[in-house]
Amino acid sequence: MFAVFFCLFNFIYRKAAQKWHPDNFQGDEKKIAEKKFIDIAAAKEVLTDPGKPNFIFKLATQIYVQCFGVLTFYI
Repeated sequence: MFAVFFCLFNFIYRKAAQKWHPDNFQGDEKKIAEKKFIDIAAAKEVLTDPGKPNFIFKLATQIYVQCFGVLTFYI
């Protein structure tokens, strides 16, 4: 479950980072894109920090258990 979550999270992060990369924009849009790009990078840092309890992972685990009734971890 964790490996699937981590791979999915990385995929979503990369897509968002590509979409909002400041080099893809010009003028005033570039400033907005820079802010969003920084926010995306900060969110990734918080969500992937192994030293902190990961709220998103806990939520995903609860949803998985509610849907399937069983939780199996593959390491």
